[in-house]
Amino acid sequence: MNESILYHKYNLSEVFENNLACLDWDSGIVTDKTAPHNHSDITVFEKSDQIVYLFDVSVQNSVNLRTAYAKKKN
Repeated sequence: MNESILYHKYNLSEVFENNLACLDWDSGIVTDKTAPHNHSDITVFEKSDQIVYLFDVSVQNSVNLRTAYAKKKN
C-alpha cells in the first residue's frame, strides 16, 4: 500500500547529500573573515569539481517589491 505524507505533516531536513553534491538551505555560511551577510537561501556544493553555487530567492508581489529588493540588496 502506497501511503502519501500530507505536506503540512512532512518535516524537511536542512541538508540533502549524496556522493555528487550537498544541498543546504536557510543556514549561514562559514567564512574566514567576519561577514555581516553570510546567509544564503540555497547553497549547492558540487563535490567533484568543488564548486559552490549560492542562490538568493525572493518571492513578492507589486505591493512589497521595493521592500524585498532593498532587503536582498543589503
